[in-house]
Amino acid sequence: MGPQQKNSSGQHLTDSELVKDLYYTTAQVSSRVRQVAFAALALAWGFLVDMTQASVEVEKRTLLLVSVLAVLALLSDFLQYLVGYFGSSRDLSSTRTGSSFLLTCRYLFFYAKVVFC
Repeated sequence: MGPQQKNSSGQHLTDSELVKDLYYTTAQVSSRVRQVAFAALALAWGFLVDMTQASVEVEKRTLLLVSVLAVLALLSDFLQYLVGYFGSSRDLSSTRTGSSFLLTCRYLFFYAKVVFC
């Protein structure tokens, strides 16, 4: 494990503060992933719709790859939230601690959307 995070007064963050920070940072990353994915889709669509007037020679396979990766990033974003919902619902009704299958899936989809984007 790495060094623990500290707040502005130099004290170690509590578990509650770490959870808040985790939610904030994942929300920020998710927002940026969506922006990049939608921009990539828009650019690819623009080139594919009017390839005759494109000033840059772009291969259709490259545009398809960019589009597929952007869609996979958006799908991973959606699945992260979906799995997170089911995981939180289940964890709310139990007092079990530790990692669960759904929590592992949630992290997997988070990292997948970052990689795809």
